[in-house]
Amino acid sequence: MLKRLCSAGLTLLGMASILLVSCKQEEIIEPEFPATKIEKTLSPGETVRIEFDANLDWTLKVTGEGAGNYFGIFDAGMLETTLSGAPGKQSVEVGFTDDLEFDTDRVCTVTLTMKDITKEIATLTKLRGERVLNVYPAIPSEEGFPQSGFEYSDTPSTDLTLLTFEGSTDYTLPVKVVSNFPWTLATGSEFVHASTQESSDEVTELILSLETVESLANGKTLQMEFIASGSAESASVPVSLTVPAYGDRLEVELASSLYFNKDAELKMPTGGYSFQPALMYVLGGHDYNLLAVEWNAEKEYYEVSFPDWIMSVKRFNSDAYLQKSTLEVVVSENVGTDRYADLLVLPPSLSKLTPAKVCDEQGLTILPEYRKYLVGRLVQEGIRPDFVGLDSSADNYKAILEKSPEDCEWLKKEYDTDQVYKLTYSDQYSLAQLTFTPGFTSFDIKDYNLSNVSGSFWLELNPFARNTRGLVYMDPSAYKAVEGEKPTSFIVFYSDEEKTKVLGVLACVYDTEASGGSAGGSDTISISSGNGTVNKLSAGNDVFDIINSNIGISEIYEVTVTTRKTVLKSTVELWGGMIYGLDFMELTDGSFTAEGYSETEIAVKVSPAVTEFTSCLIILAGANGTPVAALYYSFDPSGN
Repeated sequence: MLKRLCSAGLTLLGMASILLVSCKQEEIIEPEFPATKIEKTLSPGETVRIEFDANLDWTLKVTGEGAGNYFGIFDAGMLETTLSGAPGKQSVEVGFTDDLEFDTDRVCTVTLTMKDITKEIATLTKLRGERVLNVYPAIPSEEGFPQSGFEYSDTPSTDLTLLTFEGSTDYTLPVKVVSNFPWTLATGSEFVHASTQESSDEVTELILSLETVESLANGKTLQMEFIASGSAESASVPVSLTVPAYGDRLEVELASSLYFNKDAELKMPTGGYSFQPALMYVLGGHDYNLLAVEWNAEKEYYEVSFPDWIMSVKRFNSDAYLQKSTLEVVVSENVGTDRYADLLVLPPSLSKLTPAKVCDEQGLTILPEYRKYLVGRLVQEGIRPDFVGLDSSADNYKAILEKSPEDCEWLKKEYDTDQVYKLTYSDQYSLAQLTFTPGFTSFDIKDYNLSNVSGSFWLELNPFARNTRGLVYMDPSAYKAVEGEKPTSFIVFYSDEEKTKVLGVLACVYDTEASGGSAGGSDTISISSGNGTVNKLSAGNDVFDIINSNIGISEIYEVTVTTRKTVLKSTVELWGGMIYGLDFMELTDGSFTAEGYSETEIAVKVSPAVTEFTSCLIILAGANGTPVAALYYSFDPSGN
């Protein structure tokens, strides 16, 4: 019985234990969430540690626009939006990527779920970024910008100006752009261009350049915009760019002389003349203008009319408005006296000015405000009388005056003048009285080496009549000559006391072997005194054939003189001479006369009434009265 009772008791105890265990498994456990919600504003790339002690299995989740791309759970190098785990203490890193965004705020909501209960445990915010863009202009040197390696200002600027430098037609400005966002540039004009030199994530080097066109010639301030690339908004950074006015830009370089001879040939650097234009190189717009203002040297004032003897042409190489062009200036042939004109190159805004507008009321000077445009004075030689001539009113004896003889050509280059003469004495009694047109102001006597001499010397000049006349004396006995050298020295004439402008050069030579004639002398007839040429004619020449058929003489000469008194020398003794007109009738009007001068010389004089080129026929007779020679004799008062 007891055994049975014990057995029953054990059974009851076992059932009670089972009941107790069954009651414990049915106990309900509630999730325990963090007591405090995390709320923070983070920067790009910043994260926070979210720590919690989970008493149940859990799931952490991030939500919001951009989750998994711009923010999330950082787990083992991966960006996740959901992370799960078992109960226990947990530490999870949640935050934003380092993407810099400008058009939206990012809000990351963090929730924790346990036993189907979800609770928001953190709110993380990344505010939209502020766009920053700074432009740093390059610093130029005096010569301009280098080809590379620019130095930039330390201070950013929103007001830029294109720059140019002397001799350059380019308007440029290198700039360094530093920004925290990608951009494109709108320059504000189709004629302003930007080229990239160097570029990195945040720094870009640009060169801004201008295409010069007439529409921008007066200058303008443009509004450039650095526009954010890929922006959901119309985001941009404005920067102003000033285009300087270049319509009146003008730089002139004179590239040649402005001196022409009467045949319209330009004087070359070597001293000769050539059919070429005078050249200027002009940096400016297409509308610049050359203004020639003629100077009347005789009346000493400016003419108000345009000189029609000066022509010019501008030669451009491209369609660019501003460029270096070639300005060519030419003149027409001059049949008058020397003429002069001052040349001004005017910018487009003044291109319509006339000679009367640029001069004062009296026409005596160019107004001060226009003198900066003066390039220089153009000079053209005219038909001018010889500077040196034999005085026809004096008794010149055995003196030969020649203009531009070959052996004196070197003097033209030495003294920069074409007025070079040679005076030759052939006798100890030789004497010449010279005329000078115009009169000189000062003179130097130079030895054979062109060194100045003073005091006692073998050559002397005695000027008078306000230096428009003068006597030349040569004393060969006082000349210290090198063996075999003819006594030779030079007289240089100047138009001023400072001796800066040479009027002419006279080579003085003593030569006892001189024929007494000038260049072009002949067998029988030559010039003993005076200035001219003698040429012997032969059959086939029209003048020879006409005279020979009418008179029957074959010793025929063409004589052209520029002096009113000329002494002709013959190799045979002369008796006298008869003067005829070109119609072979005796000439009795006194325009030409001839008289014996010595046994072998005859003097021919031209009346002052003869003022134009005039010719006659002179028949020279020998001692027995028979014709010796016939002369086709011409007087040229212009000196040609």
